[in-house]
Amino acid sequence: MKTMMKICFCIVACVFSLSASATDNACLFQGAFTDSGSSGVHEIVNACALNQGMSDREFKIGCQDLANGYKSNRNPSLTDKFTMKLGSSCPAKYKGKCEGAFGQKMSMQYMESDSFLKNGMAKLACEADGGKWR
Repeated sequence: MKTMMKICFCIVACVFSLSASATDNACLFQGAFTDSGSSGVHEIVNACALNQGMSDREFKIGCQDLANGYKSNRNPSLTDKFTMKLGSSCPAKYKGKCEGAFGQKMSMQYMESDSFLKNGMAKLACEADGGKWR
């Protein structure tokens, strides 16, 4: 009987440790938008938010708010190729990083192709919101 209880306890402990390690600590934003107006501006989104101490709930709400921000003021037909994916980590190869993004316990990492990084706005927005650019 004691052996059976030990086995059950080990199984329960393993399940809890696996679910804890599968926490979504990152949200990856990817997509491309083209302005439907006369300017025809093409924008590439390739960024990732990384949780740095927010609760799971706060972080997921923050990710959804960021996704909505990327989509706002855009024709819905132009946002169908935009994605937000939750995951355990951000891609290792990024070109710019904002620590303390949006005054929150999160960092935003921008990959090389991201338009916000290329035009210098990522650094300006980071510092304007009290973040530290790296």
